[in-house]
Amino acid sequence: MIVPVVVFYLVFLAWPYLALLAMSLYRFNSATLYTPTFTLENYVAVLGDGFYMGLLGGTILLGVGVTLLTLALGYPLAMAIVRARPRMKAFLLIVSLSPLLVNLVVRTYAWLVLLGDKGIINAWLMSLGAIAEPLPINNNFVAVTLGL
Repeated sequence: MIVPVVVFYLVFLAWPYLALLAMSLYRFNSATLYTPTFTLENYVAVLGDGFYMGLLGGTILLGVGVTLLTLALGYPLAMAIVRARPRMKAFLLIVSLSPLLVNLVVRTYAWLVLLGDKGIINAWLMSLGAIAEPLPINNNFVAVTLGL
């Protein structure tokens, strides 16, 4: 019963990753993309370039930040769900899982509506007089962390 699933994952997941790994260890050729000659030049070029290392560092920092935020919000929510009465438990589960039922494009647009220059948060802060002009809260590290 499990054999077809394992074969499916091996063919459509493991094999492409292994092929990509093998191609990354071959010499680059502009005509055919690669020449099957073993080399580590590609890794030396990427790991020696400050631009790519900056991207890698930012990605790792983002992953750690999102993980910590998820843990900080998820554990108290899980504890509240476990300790809640049945009706409240159902409500908390629906509220916490319903965003997963919304399409990614719709969720992304909702974040734009909230965090954009003319978004709800900037409009609210400007109406309170807290800020004179919109804050650039849409395209930054915090916005990406919230979106993930």
